[in-house]
Amino acid sequence: MNRKRRFPFTKQTPSKGQAELTGQSLPAPPAAPETLDINALIAAYAIGATDAEETAWVQSQLSQHPEAVQELAQYQAMSEQLLHSAAAVEPPAALAQRLAAALEADANRAAAHRHGAIGHPISYASRPIPPNAARRTWALGARRFVKRSKFQIAAAAILALLVLTNILSLTQIRSLQAMQTRLWNQISSEQVTQQNMVQVILATYDTSSFEVAAQDGGTAHAYVEWCPQTYTVLVEAGDFPVLSPDMTYQLWLIRDGQRTSGGLFTVNSWGNGSLVMQLNEPLDNYDAIGITPEPAGGSNGPTAPPVVRKEF
Repeated sequence: MNRKRRFPFTKQTPSKGQAELTGQSLPAPPAAPETLDINALIAAYAIGATDAEETAWVQSQLSQHPEAVQELAQYQAMSEQLLHSAAAVEPPAALAQRLAAALEADANRAAAHRHGAIGHPISYASRPIPPNAARRTWALGARRFVKRSKFQIAAAAILALLVLTNILSLTQIRSLQAMQTRLWNQISSEQVTQQNMVQVILATYDTSSFEVAAQDGGTAHAYVEWCPQTYTVLVEAGDFPVLSPDMTYQLWLIRDGQRTSGGLFTVNSWGNGSLVMQLNEPLDNYDAIGITPEPAGGSNGPTAPPVVRKEF
């Protein structure tokens, strides 16, 4: 993620009292980060790569985005696994001697500075390095080298994984969008069956469902599933009485005593059938739903008692 480098300003802002005395106006408060996207920042936040403003904003948004909390936990677990999965790196054999010489040189320069001997050449070749000091220095340098190498390997692996994940996510999103467009084009041109349309709805959106029971205590029932986003309704009838060829079933939507036809359907020899409706408003805006047997072609209003009915 690309972020602009921020530099501190040296210009001091007048206080409220100074502004009242001098007539200066106080600067406007910083605008809320409305353009920030928690999905784009959560990966960087997980490894501490966000600045102070972004960190505060992500923390304030986590309670409102449960899916971001889950994604954060996954990134943190992945970061921890990558950190501990890196193999230890053996430092070069001459590293201890070079570190010891460098530390000894720093110590001598500091001592010379305290005694006013800056500028006098100091020879380190004639000073042998104590064996214990060399071993301690080697161990310290080795630990720092291994720790730094592990962090660098883990950070590089995380960044590579994030880039790969983003590329895969974009590819999948574009593929799903193209597939959804093709499916809905097929639906609008009536090139798919009702069963395929139901599969599109269930795979693309969240749905609500309920059951409509028989009025006479029989086994007939209807399972209703509808999508609040698209106002699409699926009705699956079961154990309905089999009708003669000149009869059909008609679904009624009831509101304020007025009945509106929702469509016609037939059942097979087992009494099973289905109906898909496309409404102009949410289904729960109505008061009740019912299904009655009607003459083929449907009726303007119910002409027989309902086989199933449900009050909302």
